[in-house]
Amino acid sequence: MIKILLTPPFLSAFLVLLIALPSKTTAQSDRYESRKYKDGIVSKEFWYGNNGKLDSLKSYYKNGKLKESFYFNDNGRPNGACTQHDLQGELMVTWTFEHGKLRNRVDHFQRTNIKNQERMERTYAKLDSLNKATDYNPKKYRLIYWRAQMRATLGNDYLALRDFNTFRRFMTSERGQRVPAKTKANVYDRLAVLYGQEELENYALHYRHKALKETPDDNRLKYNMAYYLYKIKSYHLAIRYIDEVKMKWPKHNFSNWTLGAIYSDLGEYEKSLDFLNQALEREESIYKHNSGRAERDLRTIKGLVQHKLGDTKEGIETLEEALEINPNNSFANRNMGEIYFDRGNDKKACRYFTKASTLGYTQIHDREDLAYFIEKTCNQEAPEPLPSYASLPYIFPNPAINFVEIANWAPQKFQYVIYDYQYKLLEQGKTEDGIVKVSMLSRGVYLLKIAAQGESHTLRLIIE
Repeated sequence: MIKILLTPPFLSAFLVLLIALPSKTTAQSDRYESRKYKDGIVSKEFWYGNNGKLDSLKSYYKNGKLKESFYFNDNGRPNGACTQHDLQGELMVTWTFEHGKLRNRVDHFQRTNIKNQERMERTYAKLDSLNKATDYNPKKYRLIYWRAQMRATLGNDYLALRDFNTFRRFMTSERGQRVPAKTKANVYDRLAVLYGQEELENYALHYRHKALKETPDDNRLKYNMAYYLYKIKSYHLAIRYIDEVKMKWPKHNFSNWTLGAIYSDLGEYEKSLDFLNQALEREESIYKHNSGRAERDLRTIKGLVQHKLGDTKEGIETLEEALEINPNNSFANRNMGEIYFDRGNDKKACRYFTKASTLGYTQIHDREDLAYFIEKTCNQEAPEPLPSYASLPYIFPNPAINFVEIANWAPQKFQYVIYDYQYKLLEQGKTEDGIVKVSMLSRGVYLLKIAAQGESHTLRLIIE
């Protein structure tokens, strides 16, 4: 990682409007509220004063480390020193508020790597220019929208979320009727990213679907939907959207990257390598349009795939390149560990697996495989074999219109329940032939829970 020391710029002031969406993982009391990731680690905490106003909040990375801290006055406006830390716990940014007005911002450093350094420096310069041109207090919604974009790029998630929600409320008001559909779609897409980072998956999918409703022919948004579905391991649904993208853009590098990752997880390594090589042909374009912070980058995936196809030496060299770009890449450490595990070198494998664990691999990527490998290599135990992603049930057709069936699911007779994205119960019943009718549902994102013979699964369903 590269640390770039930055000259402190000054940002504009605006009100804090807290958007706290409900979720199944919310625990509440009179003065405290928390939101959690799927594995139970706290993602956000909120404290309230005796008057019911927000007193302070903290957000956390998926590895459990503190990310952001914000404090508020008696009127619920930000006040005092507020901070953001990086994934390793080092102080990155300090904002100083005075009763809702942002008076000062100090960037202690910005973590970048050799792939994203130019883009991040450019974003800092543009944000500094915007702040100075507006006396650090943009009034026009158009400028608030652009500030939100830049804050999101820099990883200032809480402030970016507030800006995007401010613009969202404007564009859905009478005054915002002239906002172009493309801009609306981008706002929904950005909100989906921010909620997705908190693992509010149903809200993230809801906003991605709203983005596509605004501009249904936008292949960029189709890809974004596909990528998020891949992230939450809805692989077959992700492939469905990527296929649409590649019909128009056969060499789309991001689609090839994602397909390479999907087919690696599904154990189809030859397909994976083909897509990864296609993506690497246009690697420069990927980093031009990407933050460069993704741990599961092309080399991290390709190194393991090369090994699985018999080119272990090349696989190790490729993963060493990935670790040179980002030594704290937990996924690259995990993949290197698997190579040495396969080769029977438990001592070396244990070292890589342990480092991946220390770097928060399990929390960051929502994967349970590391515990298995550590038990095998470090503790010399014999845990239960890991389930294959390729064997998991999935819905087809999906997106759907009239009915769906379940692949990789033997029972033809099973009970089912359908919820909307806010977990509101919509339909329930039992099928005798494995077919679930969905024609009564309007366009949107849903959850289909199936159960039979003591086994149950909750699957994501999209209605078009």
